[in-house]
Amino acid sequence: MTRTAVVFALIASLTACKGDDPTTGETGTAPGTYANCAEARAAGAGPLRKGDAGYRPELDRDGDGVACDK
Repeated sequence: MTRTAVVFALIASLTACKGDDPTTGETGTAPGTYANCAEARAAGAGPLRKGDAGYRPELDRDGDGVACDK
C-alpha cells in the first residue's frame, strides 16, 4: 500500500460515522430511515405516520401509529 493510500484510508476511518462503510460510501441506516426522532425532525420529516417512509414502531413511543409527534 502506498503512503498516499494509507493516508486516505486513515482519513476515511477518522471521518466515518459509526455504522458507515468508507469503502462503499454506504451509511449505517437505510435511505429514508432515521436513527431517532431528532434526526427525523432535523430532516424535516416528523411527525411520521404508519405507512410513511421512515416510520418505525421503535420511534412510536405511545403506539398510536404516529412517530416523532412530540
